[in-house]
Amino acid sequence: LQERNRQIATLHVAARSLATEHDPTRLFQQIVDTARDLIGARQAALAVLQADGRIRQLFTAGLTPETPLLPVLPAELGPLEEMLRDGSTGPPSARNFISAPIHFREEVLGALYLTGKPGGFTADDDSLVTTLCADAAVTLKNAILYDEVEAQRTRLAQVFESTFDAIVSADGRGNI
Repeated sequence: LQERNRQIATLHVAARSLATEHDPTRLFQQIVDTARDLIGARQAALAVLQADGRIRQLFTAGLTPETPLLPVLPAELGPLEEMLRDGSTGPPSARNFISAPIHFREEVLGALYLTGKPGGFTADDDSLVTTLCADAAVTLKNAILYDEVEAQRTRLAQVFESTFDAIVSADGRGNI
């Protein structure tokens, strides 16, 4: 019971911490570090996916040049694609390997992989990883939107700075 309470408290702190991070690179590393610590796995990896399902970036925790990479980290999702797209975790028969998708609505943003937990993974671990991935998806989507808004703000400032003519801005009602 104490371990479960510690995990829930860690998950709560992680969710609050993720919500304050706007940099996607730091956010992904924070997710993989948190997942590894939360579950007690020796190794963790988070694959950020491109639109075509190929791995764009890989963030790791607990891996060294001497440590072999996790059991299944394909360049393309292949057999894991269906599992990630339908939102299930798996593979369920592997007691020392767990993975879960990070998806926002219908869009799969990435996948989290953990391995090397002494004693193997439990159904509680599966639940915690799924919850962390759900929190991470919302936070990541917010970080992406934040980056887009900042980029638009920068472009608009550049337009204002580079023009010599007067620029008038109006809202949807025509108010200046």
